[in-house]
Amino acid sequence: VKKGYVIKTNPAQGNNVPQNTVVTLYVSNGPQQVTVPNVVGESATTAQNTLSGMGLIVKQVADATSTAAKGTVTKQTPGPNASVSPGSTVTISVSGGAVTVPSVVGDSASTAQQILQGDGFNVNTKTVTGPSSAQPGDVFQQTPAPNSSVAQGATVTIYVAAQPATPSP
Repeated sequence: VKKGYVIKTNPAQGNNVPQNTVVTLYVSNGPQQVTVPNVVGESATTAQNTLSGMGLIVKQVADATSTAAKGTVTKQTPGPNASVSPGSTVTISVSGGAVTVPSVVGDSASTAQQILQGDGFNVNTKTVTGPSSAQPGDVFQQTPAPNSSVAQGATVTIYVAAQPATPSP
């Protein structure tokens, strides 16, 4: 019950009492606060159940930058130990999971782009002068390095060896 509203009387409402009888009013101090628990590191399902069980509304958003295990809560708002009214919304950020970057070094630029995009990565291609051992048109380096763990949808930069300059006659 909102603060300042009468929640009960003594004697109870509806009773006929003699004139000048003392009636006690019980006034609400407002809704009781709930302490938000720490759900960071828990599975989204566990966090949802915990928070909902406390009378809180849960809003789930994706954390596209996280490399934590898929479905893990990476942050929450309001934070742990905050006092809120029942029915308040707690937003939890949930990891999409980490993925391993495949090696595309030695592949042609087009093959490397197909592989990386097929795995859900964004590709940034840079054509630059490569080492003398690099075949023109092939990837000679990539960032992040092969077998790195990154967030789903991360950008992988591939460095493609430029065609050698044609000598002037």
